[in-house]
Amino acid sequence: MSLHVSVTSLNKKGEGIAVHPDTKKSIEIVHTFPGDEVRVLLKRKNKRVMKGRLEEIIVPSPDRITLRCPHALLCGGCIWQGLQYEKQLFYKQQIMEKLFVDFIDQKISFSPIVPAKNTFFYRNKMEFSFSENRANTKFLGLTIAKSGSYVFNLEKCFLGAPFYEELVQVVRAWWHQFPHLKAYDPPSNQGTLRTLIVREGKNTGQKMVILTVSGDKDYAIKEEEMRHFISAIQSVLDSVSIYLLIVQNLPGKPTQTYEMHLAGPTYIEEKFMIDYSQEKREFVYKISPSSFFQPSMEANTLYNLAIRLGNPSSQDSLLDLYSGTGTLGLTFAPLVKQVVGMEINPYAVFDAKVNMEKNRIENMTMLQGNVTDLLQEFVSSKQYFDFVIVDPPRAGLGEKTIADLLSLRPATILYISCNPYTQIEDVRKLTASQYQLTQICPVDQFPHTPHIENICVLKLT
Repeated sequence: MSLHVSVTSLNKKGEGIAVHPDTKKSIEIVHTFPGDEVRVLLKRKNKRVMKGRLEEIIVPSPDRITLRCPHALLCGGCIWQGLQYEKQLFYKQQIMEKLFVDFIDQKISFSPIVPAKNTFFYRNKMEFSFSENRANTKFLGLTIAKSGSYVFNLEKCFLGAPFYEELVQVVRAWWHQFPHLKAYDPPSNQGTLRTLIVREGKNTGQKMVILTVSGDKDYAIKEEEMRHFISAIQSVLDSVSIYLLIVQNLPGKPTQTYEMHLAGPTYIEEKFMIDYSQEKREFVYKISPSSFFQPSMEANTLYNLAIRLGNPSSQDSLLDLYSGTGTLGLTFAPLVKQVVGMEINPYAVFDAKVNMEKNRIENMTMLQGNVTDLLQEFVSSKQYFDFVIVDPPRAGLGEKTIADLLSLRPATILYISCNPYTQIEDVRKLTASQYQLTQICPVDQFPHTPHIENICVLKLT
């Protein structure tokens, strides 16, 4: 059933919301914005919300601009590309103000969202999926918006560097050379090819390509296939780091991953310039295939803001939770007495230790393990920290970590989040007990998407 509707608002996923003229139920329509009049095909529905697929823009919103990417109305990667950048910032600021409305009247500093310096080609990591349909047509690209797991063949992308497109083309051509190789199918745990991951150091020019495959021996990739894969990548890029990442799913056991270096350098590096009050200092970060590193070059802005807003003391003992490759802890280290970082990924911990040496940081140590378990050890031993940095996964801190933070009672908590919806819930729990929220600063690290990075500073009362 098709309907002509007017889009009046956005939901928290960044999709346009219209109202059904008869039932008055909300209709979610991706790639639409307030002010659009559109024709939509109604899809599945539940008790409260209906799903609509955009068929035609009848009257465009005055905030619409010309789409740059030919995939923009299909792809789920940058669903706000058709919206003026100033309006993107407006809606993101509006989201933050609604989320933190309970704190606005208090004596806090609520900064306007910090815009991105680069609105295109800002990603330093992209992950492209292999997929096949029932007719055995091969796809390598990104996921179709609101389709679940359907993938389209990517030709252009304006989020990563232009060379990403050429890589996708040559890998797709390589795949057609070996048509017996099947895309991995998660429900059946069958097939070989999972993803093609591309990483780069935006400020170093160094590049890494990772082919992710199934760890099932029945679908193991063969040596000849790998030789041709390496040749295909090297036909596009010089001095590129190439890895095979084997992902093994066994019933009743945790997923296991294994890295296999195939060609080129064993790692890449990125450089950030950190602006301290008295000087600027360049930091070099080692990046391995499985190590987390912020996927946007706008992270340099984020780190400088974190330094300025956190404003640590030279006598502070600092704890960096979910430390990754140690990037935040490293940047704070010259300003404090000591830093202890915690990270579960052993590859990231190894990189963090290398990064300490590269940057001549001698007052930082890294602990490898589950953050919850390691934190509990500090609580039990009654070890004190003046300053704690938390940059957790999208799910947030969790009840146990919050309880441990309240037991540690650091004077300052710097909370960086890629998901303000879980961050606000954690902040409410912290401020309900011993802390006061003093600063909020949203940052736009991912233009043309509804994603928001946010910094909160909490002080012990």
